[in-house]
Amino acid sequence: MAGTGEPATRPVYADENVRKELRDSFVGLHGANGYNENAEMPVTFRKLPGVERIVRAHAKLEFSPTIEERHAQQAMELVGQSLQGYQKTEDGTPSTRTSARRARGRPRKTGSRTSSRRSKS
Repeated sequence: MAGTGEPATRPVYADENVRKELRDSFVGLHGANGYNENAEMPVTFRKLPGVERIVRAHAKLEFSPTIEERHAQQAMELVGQSLQGYQKTEDGTPSTRTSARRARGRPRKTGSRTSSRRSKS
């Protein structure tokens, strides 16, 4: 710990079941809150390490050397709450921004900006 001469320890999962439960509940976020299977979704597997950092932070707040199920549940609750307002207006109604783009025939954005640009030759 800082100031005690001991190195800071990184919390580890209490057992593999805690890690598995975290990943299962993370996968379940994709269908949460009534999202359409084809709709744009802010939850991708690239975000799982970020959720794992939140879980570790919860364990560190309690000075726990292990990550327990309660830490994973707290983190998933936090992530779930943050996603409830995704693509909604201030009054809670669904945003029409992405649906309007699709209605005009524009494709969904992909991860790479360079793939959609044409080279000037």
